[in-house]
Amino acid sequence: MTISITQDELYKRQIALVGESSFLQIKKAKVLLVGVGGLGCPALQYLASAGVGEIGIMDFDVVSTSNLQRQILFDISDIGKKKVDVAFLKLNKLAPFCSLHLFPFALNSLNAQEIISSFDIILDCSDNYKCKFLTHDYAFLCSKILIQASVYQYEGQIQVFDFSKQSGPCLRCLWSEMPKDRCMDTCQEVGVLGPLLGVLGSMQASEAIKHIIKKEHLKNGETLFVDLLTNSFEIRRFKKLENCACRVVE
Repeated sequence: MTISITQDELYKRQIALVGESSFLQIKKAKVLLVGVGGLGCPALQYLASAGVGEIGIMDFDVVSTSNLQRQILFDISDIGKKKVDVAFLKLNKLAPFCSLHLFPFALNSLNAQEIISSFDIILDCSDNYKCKFLTHDYAFLCSKILIQASVYQYEGQIQVFDFSKQSGPCLRCLWSEMPKDRCMDTCQEVGVLGPLLGVLGSMQASEAIKHIIKKEHLKNGETLFVDLLTNSFEIRRFKKLENCACRVVE
């Protein structure tokens, strides 16, 4: 049975909240997600279901059994399939009016500038320092809005860097040098609470939507820390480092 729906029907709750003009801005927005894992899955679902006009989906990996505990876009039948391909099929059913662009490979120094420059907002949903710093540096270079999140066991954090304004602190004001990969145990070694990824990924989507419709959002130099073990949420602020690597090339 074929079911026909209209955009007005699909998005009427959202239009009632933000208004027609703001919803038009959402439809025009272009958002890139780097990583379709525990953070990327909920972020993708909420951005697509919100009606974001164009979404880029970047990931080189395939679905594995251990992913299913927290990567809610996938199920057992998807094991062994490319994450971007599965995401494309499922999001097309969820959000038929959204244009999806697939990048079935890793972000690197050869492709980053071309890809990142094509989008308005970048969501870093990756799980390693190398990708996070690479995404950050090219978002800075291309003057884009970057929304980063990371998790560890029961805790997570989210930061927003609005490089379209080229003001305020950046990630390299916190870390002048990229941390070594083994400076902390990985989620594979110490585990991670599945719902934590849902909370942080959903917040990344929320911050992106708020940026698009110009509502209150996290500012440059603010980190929101989330601890689901104690149910605590705390914003901590950090300052701009005048001689940080990004400012040197500004």
